[in-house]
Amino acid sequence: MAGLAREASYLWGSDVGSGYPIRKMTTPQGTQVDYFNQNDPHIKDLAYDGTHLWAINTDGVLKKFDISSKKLIAGGTLVDSISGLLTGGWGLTWGDGFLWASNPNTDRIYQISITPTTTYSISGYAKDSTNTVIQNVAMTLSGNTRTTVYTNSTGYYEFTGLAEDDYTVTPNKDGWIFEPSQISYTPLNSNQTNQNYVGTLEEVILELEPDATSVLRGGTLGYRVYVTNNMSNSKTFYYYTNVTLPNSNTYPSPPNWLFSYGTVTVPSGETRDAHVVHNVPNAAPIGGYTYNAFIGWPGDIWNEDHFDFTVSTAKNFPSLDYETDWNVIENGFDKTAITGTMSSSPSSSLPTKFLLHQNQPNPFNSLTTISYSLAKSADDPYGSATSLKIYNIYGRLVKTFDLTNNSTGSDGQSLFNQVVWDGKDDTSKEVPSGVYFYWLQTGSHSDTKKMTFMR
Repeated sequence: MAGLAREASYLWGSDVGSGYPIRKMTTPQGTQVDYFNQNDPHIKDLAYDGTHLWAINTDGVLKKFDISSKKLIAGGTLVDSISGLLTGGWGLTWGDGFLWASNPNTDRIYQISITPTTTYSISGYAKDSTNTVIQNVAMTLSGNTRTTVYTNSTGYYEFTGLAEDDYTVTPNKDGWIFEPSQISYTPLNSNQTNQNYVGTLEEVILELEPDATSVLRGGTLGYRVYVTNNMSNSKTFYYYTNVTLPNSNTYPSPPNWLFSYGTVTVPSGETRDAHVVHNVPNAAPIGGYTYNAFIGWPGDIWNEDHFDFTVSTAKNFPSLDYETDWNVIENGFDKTAITGTMSSSPSSSLPTKFLLHQNQPNPFNSLTTISYSLAKSADDPYGSATSLKIYNIYGRLVKTFDLTNNSTGSDGQSLFNQVVWDGKDDTSKEVPSGVYFYWLQTGSHSDTKKMTFMR
């Protein structure tokens, strides 16, 4: 080591190896914890002023380093010298607010005043378009100095002590898009305040607007649904709904749905809307309901919205099964609404030509059988299924069964079919224990059921 300086419990030492590094070491062990190459083979000694590291070489050149950025930033100004009898090499130390350097050529000790380095700051806020603060946004400063700070409970961030240089600040938080995406300073030569960023939640937004919040038995329940894609790419998903009954039970019980529409594709930055109308069963219980709508994939809900409504009666109706009469009479996610009739009852009340059964056994630990029945496309209003897919609880596809060879009977009647799953994915790798969803779709209908795999 050509020179040493102490920083608290550490020592900095200049080395003569490749790149002529300055190394930071623990005391007393001497274990290296940091280093940087300063590429000067003539460094003779070091000193630490409490903030920066100073070095002096055999030519008497004094160098100041920012030890966080490992960057040479300035020198010092000679203010006085003291005669001495020194005949050795250059030496450097820090004391009484000054650097002291010995010069063997003049036999003098020099007192060097530290020239304060002018520094600057960058600060601002991260908020959304409604001026609501966005906390924990990672604000990354890049350039010769690189560091990251996070916005606090008021959305505020700040970088301080920055020397004049080129910098870029980039905000980042999962699920958010910021405008501007970054701000550059070329160079930073003044304090920069109100460097603000506006964040937009990157998601697919679902909104419901009911036609009315009070409906009659035997009448209709209508609403308009809006789906806005704020993400950076086109998104495809399913739309499905259920209702919370006056007794607080959910009808139908998941994974069955009151109404399921699939699939919907919304390009980035666009909105799709549809008008949906249900028949209200003649025997619907009187009282308060909540209509619940979801978008996503089986086992992976992206977003949801709800509205409350009440059912009352104006006259008596024959007693009917309210759990089989919530039919959809208008639906559609195109820019122009599609009208028609689509059953939205659970699989127990679907036509017998399309049935997806609960797997057996369930739970299972080795093999399970999934049974279903289909009919010819000409005779079956629900079309023909070509595949049965299994998803994990995170919505990731793990297994696909090809059903194209499971044809219907020659007489056009439904044919009972089944597949057997051995708990392996499409790469024949065993899947972990947990909840899985299996999904069957025809041309105009789909059904999903849940199963549990236990090793």
